[in-house]
Amino acid sequence: MIQGSLKDQFSKFHDYIAELKRSNHGTTVKIQGDGLDVNRFLKIYICLAACKKGMIENCRPLVGIDV
Repeated sequence: MIQGSLKDQFSKFHDYIAELKRSNHGTTVKIQGDGLDVNRFLKIYICLAACKKGMIENCRPLVGIDV
């Protein structure tokens, strides 16, 4: 939920990312900016460490051969 101005919210964005990485060691966060404005991004990818670990530990390996 957005409270306050967008500029105020965006200033907290990097703190949120830092907290994700601190509290979920192994979490991956990738951000693609638009290159023109520091306060704008185009895409964000977040993969929590618990999701990554669950996928690796519980999914059966798959080998495929394309003939």
